[in-house]
Amino acid sequence: MYMGRLGARRLEDFRLLGQYYLVTFDLSGYLYLGDRASDFTEGCLTQATEDGRTLYYRPVCEAKLVTRTGLALSVGSEFVENPPGLNPGQAQDSELPAAERLFPRVKAAFRGFAFCALLDARYCNETGFSLCEKNDWRFLITLKEGALPSVWNEFQTLREIAPGNRRLHVLECRWNAPDGTAHRFVRATDIRISAENCDPLAQEGGRQRWRTENEGFRAQKHGGFEMEHAYAKRPVSAKNFYLLLQVAHILSRMLECYCDGKKAVKHACGSLRNLGAALLESLRRDPAADPDALRIFLEEPIQIRLNTS
Repeated sequence: MYMGRLGARRLEDFRLLGQYYLVTFDLSGYLYLGDRASDFTEGCLTQATEDGRTLYYRPVCEAKLVTRTGLALSVGSEFVENPPGLNPGQAQDSELPAAERLFPRVKAAFRGFAFCALLDARYCNETGFSLCEKNDWRFLITLKEGALPSVWNEFQTLREIAPGNRRLHVLECRWNAPDGTAHRFVRATDIRISAENCDPLAQEGGRQRWRTENEGFRAQKHGGFEMEHAYAKRPVSAKNFYLLLQVAHILSRMLECYCDGKKAVKHACGSLRNLGAALLESLRRDPAADPDALRIFLEEPIQIRLNTS
């Protein structure tokens, strides 16, 4: 499943190095059943606990378009689930196989667009590199010590003896927070690094990955969308709820942009949650709204500016 299209060149100003739209791929749980065995656990991933219990949960591999202004919009979803009749000891479905199914679908949905994939350390391997290469995408992948020992060791050695060496496309960022805490991020990339592009790659590229968690999953879990709430346990119903939630999140962000940010919504309704409650109550009170009035409203053109800079 994929969402929408990047129409009318609205996001061009947010492209990395003026070329690449940023898309993240990440795994998140959308339904947790715990150890409550039921008729609805087919396809669930399982995890054994130390006390012998089996936990059941349903994750999804999500592709989100992100921008430095805070947008994190779903452009594709791939549910991670086990095939029927999976025997104990067999490998369960996981993020990388799901990503292998999702990458080409996102590519097909957005033909002609140049993407840079922002990925975590689990993609820092032959599978992750191959996925990006097959789809002709650039990548910025978190590189952690131990993930690729040979690459990590070579980077550490060459950094000391030949700091100007450009054979390895590895970018290291170090800085101290105001409280004195030291931070460091290391990322592998297939984009050749130079003095001119290292700062944009770090600040406008690699650091934007966290938006898929903050403006994306965290907002959907704790911002009124109730992503992990078990409104439905049946697999198809749970999936439908998740996909409709992504649509609601996109519409919510578009509304914020149309209303010139959250301040306008807060001034008018108090919060987006209050606005949603008011809309629901309006539908309950007047389910037979005047179709002619609704048609006029829907036909009135509006403009949503995603770039407010």
